[in-house]
Amino acid sequence: MRYIFALFIIVFITNCSNVKTQVSYKQNNIIKTPSIDKIVKNDEQNSSIVNIDKNGTKPSIQNDIEDIKKDEIIVVFSSNIIGKYGKDALNCINSYILFKNQKYSVKVYNIEDESDETINNLFETLDQDSDIKVLALFATNTLENIDIKENLKIYLPLIHTNIVTSNSNKTNILYGAIDYKKQIDRLISYSNSNNIVDLYDNSTLGNSLHKFVDKNITIFKKEVNDNNKYYNQFLSKNKKLENSTIILNTPIVKSSILLSQLSSLDIKPSVVLSTQLNYTPLILSLTQKEDRDNIIIASSIGYIPQDIIEYNILNGSDLSYNWVNYSIVVGIEYLINNNIELFHDLNIENNQVVYPVQLYRAGQDAFEKISQ
Repeated sequence: MRYIFALFIIVFITNCSNVKTQVSYKQNNIIKTPSIDKIVKNDEQNSSIVNIDKNGTKPSIQNDIEDIKKDEIIVVFSSNIIGKYGKDALNCINSYILFKNQKYSVKVYNIEDESDETINNLFETLDQDSDIKVLALFATNTLENIDIKENLKIYLPLIHTNIVTSNSNKTNILYGAIDYKKQIDRLISYSNSNNIVDLYDNSTLGNSLHKFVDKNITIFKKEVNDNNKYYNQFLSKNKKLENSTIILNTPIVKSSILLSQLSSLDIKPSVVLSTQLNYTPLILSLTQKEDRDNIIIASSIGYIPQDIIEYNILNGSDLSYNWVNYSIVVGIEYLINNNIELFHDLNIENNQVVYPVQLYRAGQDAFEKISQ
């Protein structure tokens, strides 16, 4: 059996070698990135990640810039900020290139932070070449104060234009994040609008979602953080929860605990609503069926060709439930082909990828789409 498995691996590697997937890697002493090191071990001879500090210090970066070609994609992120998303992004990009069987290479620039100074220094260096395709995994910087030259074609998978106040009209920047506000607006249509309860956590996303919900009239709101682990303290005997619309703006573990507590305390809201945060199979395994009988969950993950899903599964990446990976693949399609026609239920409006919003019920062992 192990010989058959070894033969499979050899055949797979041989097929993959027909596609040029190059991740450039150079190490300096400025930033330690052990998680990124693991990415490039499989292709060390043709691999490099360039680490750049906020002053633009970069070892032998000029040689790297001169090597940039039209069949190359630049991936920029700060591993100090986005952590494992950097590795996931590279896995998704490599899977897409294998699926398309296109000879594209990838160069990665691991910047120290997302300050305007650091990003400007990098972009000024990249600007020495023409027609640069950049996938920038920025979580906080919307490029509003960055000088973007016309030859830089940039995709931002983690940023949505609803947090951008300027620069959003630049045609060489495409924003690719899903629209949580649109999801909440859609969910609210299933609510008892005079009886809304908002439960959110103290994360950046949790607070953003809370602000979207807070524009509606709420009868009770509570920040669910690590200091109130005994959730029944604010759930038990809380008459405001009965027949209410509870909006869970909490991540999956907290949401599962809250749903279980509501059930065990025999609290019966009219409906429980949640955004993309809880569109994950984990909710089916972390809760009992009776805990989630009346929950409706929104998702903006639309059509994905089955072959792309399968290539990503082989590479250890999830597209069906991970919207960041999904957005990254949409972005690579855009950067390479200048359109996103492969994803036929998406479109681009005002430099923003527009995703559908689909609602689901969490069934016995699967999500059940609610007919529109």
